[in-house]
Amino acid sequence: MSMLRRCATQAVRRGAMSQMRFQAAPAWATPKFIEIFNTDFASATYPVNAMGGDHLLFSKLMFQIAQAEKKEEKYVKDFAALLQASAAGNFGTFWRTETDVATAKEFASMEPGMKFVLKWMQSSNAMEHLEDVAKIFTVYAKAAKKTVVVPVTLAGLPDSQTKAAAAARKAAEETLNAAADRKGWKIEFEYFVDPGIIDGWRVEVDGLVVEDMSAYLAARDNAASAAASVDYLSGPTMTSVATTWPRNAETEILSQWCEELSLFDAEEAKYGA
Repeated sequence: MSMLRRCATQAVRRGAMSQMRFQAAPAWATPKFIEIFNTDFASATYPVNAMGGDHLLFSKLMFQIAQAEKKEEKYVKDFAALLQASAAGNFGTFWRTETDVATAKEFASMEPGMKFVLKWMQSSNAMEHLEDVAKIFTVYAKAAKKTVVVPVTLAGLPDSQTKAAAAARKAAEETLNAAADRKGWKIEFEYFVDPGIIDGWRVEVDGLVVEDMSAYLAARDNAASAAASVDYLSGPTMTSVATTWPRNAETEILSQWCEELSLFDAEEAKYGA
């Protein structure tokens, strides 16, 4: 198979055909990575059927390499550390396009297989999909061990939201066990904070969102009821204050002009325009 891999998608996006060209594998890559790269990994069987666009190909290659090295969890941790450092600005603003991940000292501790895929993404101008690639790869890696990562959104940190956190975990477990192909799987919870849901919670299990927003809805309804009882038309009575004009020719001319306009307005109101 040629070192040059092309992948053209036929999906319609915004009324136009989408096409992405994937460049050759980097010359510095080890024979093991080249061998995996040249397999038909795009059509291989994966732990779950993930939905996505062209970037799925990078996640699939990353999973194949990580699985061959038996380092799935190490790759997951490297991805998490990479995204965290990127969000903190540790690599600079334009590192995705201007930094060579294969040689830069900032990435010295990263697994060679991850560097291989990231370098391929850079040469394909696809680094904008890094977060999506990481997400899908993590799903593959966890699913291979019959584990699913469930995002849990609470109004505060779990230690301060024990009741809501327990209810969210219970709902996630019931939802997962209801799926025949996921029954008995291990759950890893990932917590997020959103003060806007007040005392509620939200979980996402395999794309299905389950939530308790009763406290938020009650607060919203109370606010709407309080707003509805306010009479915005009954404002305080305003006391007019006469404007003091200086006595001079300019004021006299302006005064006469305003009086003429008032007469015109009165005639128009009485007889029409």
